[in-house]
Amino acid sequence: AAEKRTVFRGWLKNLFIGQSLLAIAISGLMVYDAIPGVQLDLSLRALGFWSYWLFVIPSLRARRPRGWEKRALNLAFLGSPLLTLGMPFLTKEPSLIWCANLALLLGCYAYGLAAGDGDGEVDSFSGPLRWLDFGS
Repeated sequence: AAEKRTVFRGWLKNLFIGQSLLAIAISGLMVYDAIPGVQLDLSLRALGFWSYWLFVIPSLRARRPRGWEKRALNLAFLGSPLLTLGMPFLTKEPSLIWCANLALLLGCYAYGLAAGDGDGEVDSFSGPLRWLDFGS
């Protein structure tokens, strides 16, 4: 079945970018326990580093990017939970896990840009991973 492509207006794409940036800022405050007047429990600080997979990357993918950016976000979407699950074996510090996720996202963007693909279509996930690809 052919999927009907939705055309997003510029303001909506900008809203998704703003949502991602806001999620990065708020999660950064959470993992560094830097919210004035509040001391966050470790479980809330952990939500801060999980925010990349839960909020940031999905918001960027919701813009339905193409080409190199789609490839970069696909890699980040797969890599972030692996990194977030693996990092606690190396460190228990939420801010380091958050920074590692930020580095992963930026690294995926750098790789996608360097590898190219132009503005062409990048294949979606296949096999069992297709269930993770919510229409991008």
